[in-house]
Amino acid sequence: MTDELIERINADCETGTPGPWAWDKPNGFTYEGGFYAGNETVCDFGDSESYYPKEGEPPNDTDARRIARVPDMEARILADAKIIKAAQELADAVDKCNNGLPHPQFLINAAKSFRAAMEARG
Repeated sequence: MTDELIERINADCETGTPGPWAWDKPNGFTYEGGFYAGNETVCDFGDSESYYPKEGEPPNDTDARRIARVPDMEARILADAKIIKAAQELADAVDKCNNGLPHPQFLINAAKSFRAAMEARG
């Protein structure tokens, strides 16, 4: 995963509708439904039977569940990316200690960053 992709995901999380999202078919209609975050509409397909061909078909139940998980998956990806970065910084700090550098403060700082990233991930 590239840093650019991580930055795009992060930007989308900051500006997009926060999760969790849920798929709902109001009143049990077959051809109507949308994705909602609390009281906010993320995407509404309306009554596709009445508006066809302008209105898109809502996704099947499996795809709806997958789409609704996107905010949670993005949060996990961003948390894991921070852990990977912190782990690399910790490994680099250990290498510096192995090369005989006398002040281990950078190692302590790297270990603290790694611990914080792990705790934030949950």
